[in-house]
Amino acid sequence: MTHLDTGKYPAKHTDRTIPEKLRERILEAAKNQEISCRTAHHIATETGTPPAEIGRVIDLLEIRIVGCQLGLFDKSRDRDPIAPVEPSAELRRALEEKLANGRLSCAAAWELATTFDLQKREVTAVCEYLKIKIKPCQLGAF
Repeated sequence: MTHLDTGKYPAKHTDRTIPEKLRERILEAAKNQEISCRTAHHIATETGTPPAEIGRVIDLLEIRIVGCQLGLFDKSRDRDPIAPVEPSAELRRALEEKLANGRLSCAAAWELATTFDLQKREVTAVCEYLKIKIKPCQLGAF
């Protein structure tokens, strides 16, 4: 959801319960009603909670996720826009094998970055070149 959806984040969830430990940890980490993608994933790892559940709680708390590690949103803050980059044949094949309905999931993009020793934003640059949308987000932001 975008910043235009502020105040409507909880609307996409039917289960409105929030585990108290997650509420406290997320509120502790949030600054100005925002939390970075990196911090949200760190909380998921440290608490053993799936990223999708962390994203659900973030939505219910009306906190905005910023700083996508793939560079897909919040571009104006501290990074240059991602320029398309032509992939190697090997990366292109691997990426195409991971497509579902013509899209690459955020989790698959992260996996490719690890496999090919790339920064996550470099995978996004390849997707830009190939005109492939990255979706869905592990946190449910897009």
